[in-house]
Amino acid sequence: MNPRFFLKMAQIARHPPSKKTILLWIAVVGFALVLFGIERLIGWPD
Repeated sequence: MNPRFFLKMAQIARHPPSKKTILLWIAVVGFALVLFGIERLIGWPD
């Protein structure tokens, strides 16, 4: 693994992201999953 990765993990462990930031990321990932599900089940018109 890259040493920069370990430094970034240590920084996140010392200063975790705020609850607002975590909720934003969850919303973005959830929206992407919903779009993916619509694409797989229904499909977009050509």
